[in-house]
Amino acid sequence: MKLACSVTLKKLKKYEAEFMTLKEAQENADEYSNEVEQLRGTVARNEEEKQRLEAELIQVKEMLQREVARADAESRRSNIIIAEYKQICQRLEDDYNAAKTTLSELRSKVSKCEKCKNCIMDSSNILADIAHPLENRIDPMLHRVQERVRELELELAQTKLAHVEAECRNQDLTHQLHATASELQAARNSWPWLSKTLSSIKEAANKREVITPSLMKDLRRDSAPGGEMHHLIHSRNRETRDNLKEIV
Repeated sequence: MKLACSVTLKKLKKYEAEFMTLKEAQENADEYSNEVEQLRGTVARNEEEKQRLEAELIQVKEMLQREVARADAESRRSNIIIAEYKQICQRLEDDYNAAKTTLSELRSKVSKCEKCKNCIMDSSNILADIAHPLENRIDPMLHRVQERVRELELELAQTKLAHVEAECRNQDLTHQLHATASELQAARNSWPWLSKTLSSIKEAANKREVITPSLMKDLRRDSAPGGEMHHLIHSRNRETRDNLKEIV
C-alpha cells in the first residue's frame, strides 16, 4: 500500500510540475503576444511619423527653394537699381564739374573787360547760391530709389534669416527622420526572435493539450474502484471487521 501511495504521489508531483511548466509557458506566450501587439502598434505609429516627417521635409525644401529663388531675383534687381543709381550720380557729377569749369572760364574771360567786371561782381551772390546738384537737394526719383534700395536690403536680410531658420528646421527634421528609421529597423530586427519564442511557446501549449487528457485518464484509472488502491483499502477494512467479530 505504501509503495502504491508513493508511486501515485510521484506521478501526481510529476504531473503537477509539468502542469505548472505548461501554465508558465502559456502565461509567457500571452505576455509575448501582448508585447508583439504593442511593437506592431509602435511600428505603425513610427511609419506614420516617418511619412509625416518626409512630407514636411519635402514642403520645407520646396519653400526653401522658392525663398532662395525669390531672394536671388530681388538681389539681382537690387544690384541693377544700384548700378543705375550710381550711373545717374556719376552723370550728374560729370555735368556739374563740366558746368563749373565752363563757368570759371567764362568768368575769367569776362573779368578782363572793365565794363562787364561790375556785372560779374553783382552776380557773384547769385552764382554763390548754385550748389552741387547732389548736395542739399532731394530729387523725388532719387529719393524713391534710395527708399527702394533700403527696402530691398531689409527684405534680403529677412530672407537670409528665413533661409537660416529653414536650414535649421531641415536639419532637425532630417535627424528625427533618421531616428525614426533606426527605431523601425530595431523593431524589425527584434521580430524574428519574438516569432521563434512564440512558436516554441505554441508548441509547448499544444503538447500540454495532448498530455492533459492522458494525465486525467491515468488519474481516473488510479482512483477507480477496481484499482490497486481501492483493493488494498477494501482488504484492510475486511480484516478489521473480522477482528471485531472475534472480540465479540
